[in-house]
This record gives sequence, C-alpha cells and structure tokens, in this order.
Amino acid sequence: MSAGSWSCTLSGLAEGANGITVVAVDAVGGVTLRTASVDFEPSNGDVSRDGSVDLSDALLTLRYTVGAEEPGAAQRLRADVAPLVNGVPAPNGSVDVADALTILRKVVALVDF
Repeated sequence: MSAGSWSCTLSGLAEGANGITVVAVDAVGGVTLRTASVDFEPSNGDVSRDGSVDLSDALLTLRYTVGAEEPGAAQRLRADVAPLVNGVPAPNGSVDVADALTILRKVVALVDF
C-alpha cells in the first residue's frame, strides 16, 4: 500500500456478479468497510453466451477480428482466449485471428479449456 492506494489479485470468481468486501484497518485501529460487486466474464470462447462453444462462436469472433461487427464488453472478454498457456486461456487484451482459431480448435475438440 502506498499513499492510500492498494491492489489485490482475485481468483476463484464465479461467472456473473460476485460480491467483494474490503476491510481496512488504520494504525490506530479505525476500521473502514467497502463492498462492491464485480462482474466476471470468463475467457472461455462462449461468445454467444448460450452455454456451449460452437461454430457460431468462432465465426462471430472472426467477424470481430475483421471489423464486420463490434463486440460488447462481455463478448470481448469471452472471445479473447488466445494465447493458451499450459492449455489455459491467457487473454492478451485483443480479439484477433488467434482467438477465432483457438475457439475453432475447441469446437473440433483439438483443445479443451
């Protein structure tokens, strides 16, 4: 912590809204409590959010890649699956051809994440 700011890495979030509570205790024992909701969208290739990853997700991601369609925030997060690191998506902040190909590889069962 420095000058009233701090950071924290969260893991184990469930898909959707997650309640987060932060408790801060100052040097004299004063307690401050803040609660917020964090919405988690997994990078899993299910761009359409229909519960399965299929060819339509790969094609939709390809449309985002070539600029034929603009993804919303949730779609961008779900489509950004490449590169894979040890078989797990490591999103790089952009939706590109590598994402579309990785989703297509998941559709044909060449990868599983």
